[in-house]
Amino acid sequence: MYQYIVDFDGTITRKDTTTEIMREFLPEVSKEYVKKLRDGSISVKSYIKDQLEILEVDENMYKKTLCSRIPIDYSFAQFYDQCPDTLIVSSGAFEHVTTVLDCYNIDFPEEKIISNHLDFRDNRVYVQIQHEGTDNAIDKVSVIEKFKHEGKLVIFVGDSYSDFDAATNADIVFARRNHRLEKFCIENEISHYTYCDFSEILSTLRSLEIVKK
Repeated sequence: MYQYIVDFDGTITRKDTTTEIMREFLPEVSKEYVKKLRDGSISVKSYIKDQLEILEVDENMYKKTLCSRIPIDYSFAQFYDQCPDTLIVSSGAFEHVTTVLDCYNIDFPEEKIISNHLDFRDNRVYVQIQHEGTDNAIDKVSVIEKFKHEGKLVIFVGDSYSDFDAATNADIVFARRNHRLEKFCIENEISHYTYCDFSEILSTLRSLEIVKK
């Protein structure tokens, strides 16, 4: 029995939702935070919470911006159809996931999404971090371990910083080609498959006889 754990930003989407929101409303702030994240001076949790909570924007405009700026991997819908035991586990925001999937008419159950929540009040955004004990804002390792304890083999799909710990603990790892997770797996000798999109992941799963041809 397999359980699929799939990252959202940069994995299902082609761009990071938090980064694109900030580039739209506060581009200079965005540049500063991207630099800090890349040099390791701030955590993923700080990158998300500290940026979004300085915005002054209403919920409607916020969600319209997500729809206009975030492209996705269209083959994710086919992947989910073939692999229904899939959870989206995102260090970003639950509302980012639901909004973007709705924009592309992808029907995905909300109860299968684990992420932080946003509270829109008085033209401000408040981030409710779900797992305060981790720098990634969401503890993907604990999610993986839960399913492993149930006797399932965990297949993880990701692309970047917040996926490093998950890749270390999953049974099978798919790392987006030419992105940070692939480099991390190579440097740390973590067995992995690379992918460009979810149709390529499906092809690999079929060749491994995990998914029927």
